[in-house]
Amino acid sequence: MIQYNFKISDKLWQIGVIDDRGGPFHRLVLTKGTTYNSYFYTTIRGNTKKIANYISDKLIESKRFNVSVFDGDKTSHSQIIDSIEKSDLVLIGSATKYGDMIGSLENLLKALPSLEGKTTASFGSFAWSGEAIEIIGDYLKEKSSTYLTTSDAIKKTGCLEYEFPIRLRYNLSESNMKKLDSAIKYIESVIN
Repeated sequence: MIQYNFKISDKLWQIGVIDDRGGPFHRLVLTKGTTYNSYFYTTIRGNTKKIANYISDKLIESKRFNVSVFDGDKTSHSQIIDSIEKSDLVLIGSATKYGDMIGSLENLLKALPSLEGKTTASFGSFAWSGEAIEIIGDYLKEKSSTYLTTSDAIKKTGCLEYEFPIRLRYNLSESNMKKLDSAIKYIESVIN
């Protein structure tokens, strides 16, 4: 496990723990001034982790975000929920195994309070059908959040390039990176 804390600028810090064991990993990230934006994920083979890192890196590049990263296996659900309660944007991702989410993600989703007033999205990688991504979306909608969908993005922008939930088959290929870049562009506009 690697712990880090480094200054990006006077108002921008990256703080966290990287779990390099290769097991299920949850991540909370993205804060902007006093406005908090969070996401976390679980992964099996590292593909969902790569998606999360790609999103995080792109949003850090914009130099507008303070980033906090937590290993969910070593962070209590109450600490994760406290961070989510401060957030305006929450992105949650998981790989799909046997048609479901992995790790303790479902227990955390059940424990979430109302997400009313928060914007949420789900993301993940999958081999066959990606049910976990849809299941996460169902939980987020049940919690009264504003859940990002392709339909809403089209209605707000008139563009067909934004796809929500973020669903990537297998890995972070070049074509998948283009899909992610479009989603990130839309997420940045939602955060503003």
